[in-house]
Amino acid sequence: EIVEELRKNGTVMLQLFSQVYKNIDVLRFNDELGTYMAVNKLIEYGHRSIAMFYKKWDLCPEREPGYIRAFEENGLTLDYDYICRMDFSGNIRNLIREKLIRLKPTAILSVNEMMSINVIQTLNEMKLKVPEDIMIAGIGDSQLCKVTSTPLTSVHFHYRTAGIEAAQMLLNSLKRESSIPRTLTLDFELEERE
Repeated sequence: EIVEELRKNGTVMLQLFSQVYKNIDVLRFNDELGTYMAVNKLIEYGHRSIAMFYKKWDLCPEREPGYIRAFEENGLTLDYDYICRMDFSGNIRNLIREKLIRLKPTAILSVNEMMSINVIQTLNEMKLKVPEDIMIAGIGDSQLCKVTSTPLTSVHFHYRTAGIEAAQMLLNSLKRESSIPRTLTLDFELEERE
């Protein structure tokens, strides 16, 4: 109700990452492509059992289609158990540990910084080394990806570019006469590391 009232009063707004409100512009990222790129890179490295850890959230960007597409395009058998949509209501590291013990993946795709931190802490607790015992790729190029003992391969967007595009969308909204909402989708880039 508050958002609708602000919109009616002429307040310019922009949604980031996902669309919650139909009548407001959206700047989002091509999460399906980003996931596809990361999983495809892990497949190129020879991995076939890749666990994808991400937070369970109804407004979560589309990740699963990219994971599925990478397996299908490479002619690999897909096991949906490896798509680990985690509920944060319990101890997340215990949930990750249980999945790792049961699934025994050779690689992990972690979809955000907090998940990556929890995955790395869990692997450390389990005395598993990256990349010797298990490989990790991340979505989002946080400092964590760059400063771990083995810098992580990641797909990411440039924050500066996203900021410029967001500012431009807001400025355009102030000038335009049409109330038709616009969506701009930015692509990810892959940065291969150790």
